[in-house]
Amino acid sequence: AADAALNLPNALRLKLLHPAKNLLTVRYVDSAEDPALQEFLKLHQVLETCRRGPTELTWLLRHPWVLPAPLGPAADSVARRYQFTAVARQFQTVAFAVLADDAPGAPIVGFVVLTVRDGHLRVPYCYAAPEHLPAVARVVLAHAQRLGAAMMTVLQPALATYLRTHRTPFLLLREVRREYMITDELPTNFAVQDGDGDAAFT
Repeated sequence: AADAALNLPNALRLKLLHPAKNLLTVRYVDSAEDPALQEFLKLHQVLETCRRGPTELTWLLRHPWVLPAPLGPAADSVARRYQFTAVARQFQTVAFAVLADDAPGAPIVGFVVLTVRDGHLRVPYCYAAPEHLPAVARVVLAHAQRLGAAMMTVLQPALATYLRTHRTPFLLLREVRREYMITDELPTNFAVQDGDGDAAFT
């Protein structure tokens, strides 16, 4: 009840805030088949266990598992047929490459996939060169405001650390953990993205 009571005024406050100006250029994408983007991802996926390639990322962007629909008897009947959520009041996937500037052929310095479900924004995938992480974080926060997110969950370690130690438009920050079960021994130095497994789809 307290959470619901605080969410309404906080949602109004977030709508009234002026979104931060982006210092970098954003190019929205609906696929990961661009050669320059593929090269960027290869450089930043070296330590990852899953390494989603262009085919998987493109499929993710074009075929969401959750569909936006007004909730009612029809939605309830669909939801009962599945063990996972099939519909939501709001579900949107946004992917963008972050460019160093707006000149033609500008290098990619970041790639981000966001999902928003009923006001909850997640960051399934975030890749950024360390020196550009602050600017990429500002782009993520600007999207959180523009997409009307009342809550944001970030599990990408570098981005989460940055957001914990810098000012954000959100009132409250708390640490969350996700546990994994594995059957094989993993290397000591490895990376996992929030969207690995099926998390990016739901």
